[in-house]
Amino acid sequence: MHVIEDQENDYTWYSEEMRSRVAMIFDLAAQMSELRNVLEQIKAEAKSLRQLFFSDEEQKEMQALSSGFDLEMRRTKQSILNNLMTYRQFGWSKIFDEGKRE
Repeated sequence: MHVIEDQENDYTWYSEEMRSRVAMIFDLAAQMSELRNVLEQIKAEAKSLRQLFFSDEEQKEMQALSSGFDLEMRRTKQSILNNLMTYRQFGWSKIFDEGKRE
């Protein structure tokens, strides 16, 4: 898109297409902002509701379980990456290529 500098065009600097696209983008940005605000309110309300359903002790227990699971998943990921690196260093692709020839 380029700027139109035409005096016959009532000093309109931008084409109608450009102005409509900019207006559309502003509308979408406003809608996204509204959605973000609604989601933030829902999140805040959900956190306050948690205390109605679970005691502090239960919440701490759930957090500990979640943290333990997260730690286990990170360890598993690292183990898989280490195994893949080891297989790569020892030329695992050659083993598969040899198996295909037989």
